[in-house]
Amino acid sequence: MMDIKLNAKAWALTLAAATVSTGAFAGSATATDALAYWSGWTQIADNDGVTAPGVGGQKFDTEYLFYKVEGNTLHVGLQTGFDVIDGHQVYGGDNYWGGDLFLSFDDSNTTFEYAVDFGFDNCGWSQRNSACTDGADSVGLYQVSGLNDDVYGGHTSSLPYQIVVGEGDIVGAVATDAGSNGLTGNALTYYRTAAFDLGLIGDVSEFNAHWTMSCGNDVIEGGAQLTASVPEPSSIALLGLGLIGLGVMRRKA
Repeated sequence: MMDIKLNAKAWALTLAAATVSTGAFAGSATATDALAYWSGWTQIADNDGVTAPGVGGQKFDTEYLFYKVEGNTLHVGLQTGFDVIDGHQVYGGDNYWGGDLFLSFDDSNTTFEYAVDFGFDNCGWSQRNSACTDGADSVGLYQVSGLNDDVYGGHTSSLPYQIVVGEGDIVGAVATDAGSNGLTGNALTYYRTAAFDLGLIGDVSEFNAHWTMSCGNDVIEGGAQLTASVPEPSSIALLGLGLIGLGVMRRKA
């Protein structure tokens, strides 16, 4: 009788490859509560404790999505077992990178017009056995004009992964925050947020968000209705001029 032994990495890759012919495979991960950091935010996705279409446990678990609106500023938050402080982690001797946060404001959860680039390295699955030398983009909100689809071939259902930044794609500035719960092992979880002026987008009433990592082992998506539409910056300026004009007319009267 042949004695077959697989290490953890080989076993994970074997299961991942099986998804190509047998359909989606869900792996297990540590159940992690939402962090106290999210007090005052609204949860829009709960994917905690399971990875799909791949495996890898807590290090690849995309756990929660949150959002809040303060004035004209939209805040979107991600909690995950993947290291989104550095946007890079090593697992089984291989390198993995975090993706961009894709956003749609046109009632679609399959196509995304915008993405928040967190400044993570622009590398993917094919470069997992070496250090990333492709550099990183500046943190910001971008229009999507090209895609880096370099994820594991059996996990293309997790796409999109990262944008390819073209000239003129930058839309505006993004404020971002990141941290962790400070624990270790399978209890460790991270958070990353993005905040930007909705006036950069225009008149919006809802949004959808999507995030994954370079292997595509797990993916998270969620969305929400926004309580009030936000006028474009030019509309705000015109409104202000109109109010000034109205005040002048009243004084003359």
